[in-house]
Amino acid sequence: MGYASDLNKRIREHNSGKTKSLKHRLPLELLYSDEYESKRDAKARDVQLKSHPSSAN
Repeated sequence: MGYASDLNKRIREHNSGKTKSLKHRLPLELLYSDEYESKRDAKARDVQLKSHPSSAN
């Protein structure tokens, strides 16, 4: 999860191994995205989503 102003660039960076914490999970695949009016709104939604417990555990 996260937010980015250029989603395609962000995915390319992740899949090229530039994000060390995700290197062992490559390649990544985008499953869902949302657009927001402002960076502030995007950040607020990111925080909200990350505050919920994961059902994957």
